[in-house]
Amino acid sequence: MSTQNIFGSEIPSVDNASDGTAYSLGTRFKPQVNGTITGIRWYFPLSVDAVVPVKAGLYYMPTSYLMDQTEFSLSAAPGWNSVDFDTPLVVTAGELYQAAIWTPHHYVATNNYSWPKTSGDLITETPGGFFTAGEDFAIPNNSFSNGNYFVDVLFTPEGDEEVSEPLTITIWNGTIEISVGGVVVWDGTTEVPANVDTIV
Repeated sequence: MSTQNIFGSEIPSVDNASDGTAYSLGTRFKPQVNGTITGIRWYFPLSVDAVVPVKAGLYYMPTSYLMDQTEFSLSAAPGWNSVDFDTPLVVTAGELYQAAIWTPHHYVATNNYSWPKTSGDLITETPGGFFTAGEDFAIPNNSFSNGNYFVDVLFTPEGDEEVSEPLTITIWNGTIEISVGGVVVWDGTTEVPANVDTIV
C-alpha cells in the first residue's frame, strides 16, 4: 500500500509559537487522482498541552463539510505525529479539501512559504495555509503572510489500497480455502460450504 503526504520530513522555522489563543489550522489541497484519506499528520510544537488533546479533521471545501474528526494522543512527542480516522475517507480527483487541526495553545509555522507545494498526487492551493481563532474546532478561513502550519494528510491513491489475499491450507483429504466470502471445503469432487468451527 502506497501512502502519500504533502510535507514529508520538512521542519517549520518556528517550532513553538503561542499567543494564548486557541487556533484551528489547516492546509488546502487537491488530490490529482481518486483515493482515500486515512488520517491526519501534524508537526507538534515543543510544548504540547497535557490535558486537552489536539483535534484533527478533514473538510470538503465546496460545502465546508467536516467529513470526519478525531484526536491525537496526549502522549505525542514534538515533531511529526499522525492519527488515523476510524474509516478511510473517499476523496475525488480535482476537488478541494482541507486537512485541519485544532490546538488549544501552541502551534508551529513558517511564514512566506513557497506555495503551491506538489508531492506525489497531492497539490496545495496558493496560499495553502489557513487559520481561525477560537475555542472550538472550526474551518480555517484566514491566511497571513503565506503561512504554513504543517497540517498534512495520509493519502492512498485508488488502486493502491491493501487487498486481503485468500489463504489456502492443505489438509489430509483436500484443501480449505479461506477468503473474505467465507470457507469452502474441497473433498476432491465437490465444494461443500462449512463453518470454521466444524472443520477439524
